[in-house]
Amino acid sequence: MPTTADQPTTAARTTAVPLTVNDRFLLRLADEADPDRDADLHLGVAVRLPGPPPSGHRLHRLIGDAAVRARALTYRLTGTGRRVRWEPDPAFDPAHHVQHHHAAPGQDPCQAVGQALREHPLPRSRPLWSLVVVEGHAADEHLLCYRAHHVFQDGLSAARTISSLALGRTLPPSAAAPGGGRGRPGGAAIRQAIGDIARFASATAPWHPPATDAPATRHLGSVSLDAGAFRDIARSTGTSFAQIAAAVLAGVVKEWTEAGPAPAGPRPPEPRRPLGQPVLSFPVGRRDRRRDDGLGNHAVLMPIRLPSAEPTPRTRLRAVAEQTGLAELARHRRGPHAPAMSAAFSHVLARLAASAARRPLHDSLGLTLLHGAAALPPAHEIFAVPSLLPGAGGQVAVLPGRRTVSFSYAFDARLPGLGHLPALVRQALADLHADVVPSRP
Repeated sequence: MPTTADQPTTAARTTAVPLTVNDRFLLRLADEADPDRDADLHLGVAVRLPGPPPSGHRLHRLIGDAAVRARALTYRLTGTGRRVRWEPDPAFDPAHHVQHHHAAPGQDPCQAVGQALREHPLPRSRPLWSLVVVEGHAADEHLLCYRAHHVFQDGLSAARTISSLALGRTLPPSAAAPGGGRGRPGGAAIRQAIGDIARFASATAPWHPPATDAPATRHLGSVSLDAGAFRDIARSTGTSFAQIAAAVLAGVVKEWTEAGPAPAGPRPPEPRRPLGQPVLSFPVGRRDRRRDDGLGNHAVLMPIRLPSAEPTPRTRLRAVAEQTGLAELARHRRGPHAPAMSAAFSHVLARLAASAARRPLHDSLGLTLLHGAAALPPAHEIFAVPSLLPGAGGQVAVLPGRRTVSFSYAFDARLPGLGHLPALVRQALADLHADVVPSRP
């Protein structure tokens, strides 16, 4: 009888899986980016846990068991060009996917995780994920971070994998999509895809403060918010947590970028800067949960305008809801992102998207709602680790839990005022709650 660590190797007899359009797009960005910043394209979920970390032997067994229940974790990139594909790693070893990092005493947990990801790369020759153990930042706790390269998984796939494993569930085996990757999207679907690419690449008035001369790195941060406030707003307005998070982000951008510097001495304050409305990528899940194996990027990225210029929290939430209604969500789910699309078509669309992304996209933002925190064991804190695409302005990942909502973000470290973001996030949520939730007598 094979051992737990041996079982994933039997997956080598399964069918190779073609890359999606999004996989190919992200792979092109990763290939063209500075290798020293490859960790900016890593995403995941981190938990702060009490006491010392588990032993290496226990972690290796944990990963071996996970690879049996989620076979996608054994898949690596093979091939080149149009023939690049996912195939099981015949030499899969759980020990290769545990990495240890010693942080500086007192270091912020988010910053410690970010440094760990930068110092421990993901080799392309193996499956593009790992479990990172961080200790040393505090005497009474450690951090465990599941991280994956964005080429390997999108945020929805990573959250699906984590929550399924935490609940002891087995994901479907990875397999080629029906149709064998020979699909041909219709003209309307192609026009929609090109239109979305054009919207992502469209210029807006700058919304962010002028960049400094600091090193170009990813700045990670996280804010723990009251889940009750989200539920109150959802009940009062009929909106979703994702729409509420987008409205909160719009409020943050408005306050962050409009405020001029503090006056010095008798000089009057600087005028408030004109505010642009950045393009926000709003991921829409389209995979059937019964067939979701956790491999690859399958979310449809719907571009919307973040209504930062709207004058009130209520109108910002309404503007988000109008752009993300059920009809619009359904239209994007029917777009040309089917896994069965031929390699030739997905290759062409990925090249178009990558060409649009070559110019600096400091006007762009992204927001992803990740489910699965409630399935994780009790911890000091749970926060997401958003990726940051080359040239993008920022990315937000929202992780709802039973009592708290983790509002995590990744911004270009050259943008000033990042230290004020936690306070701005809390204030934006409080302002929205006060504006739309009736006060109790």
